[in-house]
Amino acid sequence: MHTRFARTPFANIFLAALLALSASLALFSTAHAQGIVYGDRVPVGTIVANDVILYGETVIIDGTVEGDVLAIATTVEVNGTITGALVSAGQSVRVSGNVGGSIYAASLLLGLGPRASIGRGVYFLGGELDTAQGSTIQRDISAVALGARLDGDLGRNMNAIIGPVELFKLAVQGINGLLGTNRIQLPPLLEPTSAAPSPAPVGAIVPRLQSMGPSAAALGLPEGA
Repeated sequence: MHTRFARTPFANIFLAALLALSASLALFSTAHAQGIVYGDRVPVGTIVANDVILYGETVIIDGTVEGDVLAIATTVEVNGTITGALVSAGQSVRVSGNVGGSIYAASLLLGLGPRASIGRGVYFLGGELDTAQGSTIQRDISAVALGARLDGDLGRNMNAIIGPVELFKLAVQGINGLLGTNRIQLPPLLEPTSAAPSPAPVGAIVPRLQSMGPSAAALGLPEGA
């Protein structure tokens, strides 16, 4: 499968991250208003026909939730099926099952297993984003992360800020935006580029995303520079 690794303006991706956090707060408030709280797990064979909130040290979904899920825990595991969206915050979020909607996650790790299937997009703010070979995301990835390893299939585009250098550029642009001037100048090698690479398999961009340091890809330079 082919996809495009687009250099989306930093502001757009930052807004996507804020959207993910807003969605989690909205779902949390709505669920509490309706009294929808379901403990810390959905066992195998259990079908919950409603939106739910799951929280605790470890949250495990082995059954089926016919609705949206808000999961807050140190570790979140989805081995079953969620027909709606998954909104999650924690140290580790791992999906090995099916999510019919989008994933909105803020965590140190978001991992998609080889059988994971995401019906819409993935919005991630955190440390590491891993998608195993065999996993499927039908739409886009929007992410702000320190690192990524992408071996799965992506239906459309990846819009991301990956690595410390890109995060530094985001911070500089944000400060200049608040000051209303380009008071802080980026070094020439760190200046953003407007050129977007041609479509390439996800596997072809993985080596460029795995580096945690200022690699050629992170600096916007062609390979071998």
